[in-house]
Amino acid sequence: MKEIDNILAELSLVSPDGMVSGWTDENVRALTSVLEKRGMNQDEILELISPLLDEAGRKPKVVVDDDEEDAPKGKEDRSGDPYPDKAYSPVKVATEIQRMIEKNKDNPGWQEFLANKDAASTIEQAIEFYNKTDPNVIKQLNDINTGQSRAALGKGEVQLVWFLKGATHGGGSTGDINIGGKSIDAKEVGKMSKSGDGNINIERNSFSGFNQNKFVSELSDLINIVRDDNVRNYIYSNILHTPQAKKDLGGGEKRGPVPMTTTFLESFDMGKFGANTISGINYIGKKVGELKNSPDGGTTVVSVFSKGEKHSAAVNNPDDVIPTIQQMATKQQSDVEEVPLEMKPLNKNDETLAISKLLRAKFFQTAWTEEKMWDSLSQNLHYDGIVVISNGGDKAVEYIDKKDFAKKFAFRGLNKGITISYPKLSSAESANQP
Repeated sequence: MKEIDNILAELSLVSPDGMVSGWTDENVRALTSVLEKRGMNQDEILELISPLLDEAGRKPKVVVDDDEEDAPKGKEDRSGDPYPDKAYSPVKVATEIQRMIEKNKDNPGWQEFLANKDAASTIEQAIEFYNKTDPNVIKQLNDINTGQSRAALGKGEVQLVWFLKGATHGGGSTGDINIGGKSIDAKEVGKMSKSGDGNINIERNSFSGFNQNKFVSELSDLINIVRDDNVRNYIYSNILHTPQAKKDLGGGEKRGPVPMTTTFLESFDMGKFGANTISGINYIGKKVGELKNSPDGGTTVVSVFSKGEKHSAAVNNPDDVIPTIQQMATKQQSDVEEVPLEMKPLNKNDETLAISKLLRAKFFQTAWTEEKMWDSLSQNLHYDGIVVISNGGDKAVEYIDKKDFAKKFAFRGLNKGITISYPKLSSAESANQP
């Protein structure tokens, strides 16, 4: 059962929608990837997931290759569209654009837009054309009917491809704009704050090897550790639900670091892993780190005696015994060979075992900050760059190359995707985030 819990915990992280939509192709890919990491071959995976797909009324198949042909062979919907399973229909989009052109061919704004096809040689020039175009034309294209109620075409995509010479539309599978071997995505900023900041959401399937990412892997490992009731109870009693934590972390009773971190540790809902939860988790990590050299913080206690006084430290790893003795002897200004010492195992009570598990958590050892989290995640993005589109889509703000992601964006948390802010939110505003 523990291994199943581990698999489910990792699947909840790597699923593009947190498994909300059930066994979609993307979620089957996510499960397949998790099982492959555990050494299972395709036959074994198919045998395992077939009952799940049968129960969901789907034909069992293992979806492994993210680069498979977009158009499913021999499969069309009633309109003859060979792309019925895509988030939106390229055929319907093209048809709708052609209809718009015919309808508005005598409109001056549309005439100017049509005349500027392939007029830009760089993405920066395409942005200039976007911002000089009649706002009504921009809006009509942003409101295009994609043929699917569940997924709208992203704002700015069609116009930028139109202006940029040699660009093609990626259809959402490789990025919105493909040009010269580069993949560029257009991302609309969410509702802006008074200071002009806003959030951008990036879908998890925009990342390659999402579940192999160091941050995601170590967060998954931490979730597995905290699933142990003894560990969670220790965190609550000794770290998170204490007057000192409330004083150190501050925040409100419902959406501050303490309540939001508690909600996350109870539900492991990625939608709750936002700024306040990150603060709470990092606070737990800091307090766990302080236990490293405490007699309460390991499975074995090493003690040295110097000048009639006993000095102790906890050790988890046998390889750390000698260095720990040497450090304590040096601190007491004593020769390690002349210092009497003793070693004894700690009582294996629930609290001791909980501390031991927390000390071994890789997530706390790395000491993740928001900057480190985003830097780690951004390395796995498919995109070579992002064009920031203003809320509502009326303006293309700027192009940001991948090498500048860490500088331009701030990580704000996980949800059905990755949430980043543009520009970085102030500390006062971050207090109002999940």
